[in-house]
Amino acid sequence: MDEAKSIKTVLTGRWLHSHEEDSGDEMVFRPGSYDFPPSRGRMGYEFHADRRCSLIGIAPADGSIITGGCRWRHKEGDPRTILIEDDSGVIDTLTVDIDGKDGPLIRRKR
Repeated sequence: MDEAKSIKTVLTGRWLHSHEEDSGDEMVFRPGSYDFPPSRGRMGYEFHADRRCSLIGIAPADGSIITGGCRWRHKEGDPRTILIEDDSGVIDTLTVDIDGKDGPLIRRKR
């Protein structure tokens, strides 16, 4: 399996902000199945195999607000870099690490 397909397989699903692991100018996201410590709401992303994605925001009472309408793709020549786009263009750039010490993770610059 090529790297882009491996990353697509790992990426598909819900990813939540692991703010406990943030450092300096970098945010960290983990799969929704990750054993997070208790927290008051977590923002994140939902990636679909058909390249659609949703943004997960924090709602009142620490619930979730899910906003669809975006798409994701690999950056040309760099399958570990994911570009999230809406009708206005690229809105986020993420780096996927499928071999992280504690499992897969996504990094995003602040």
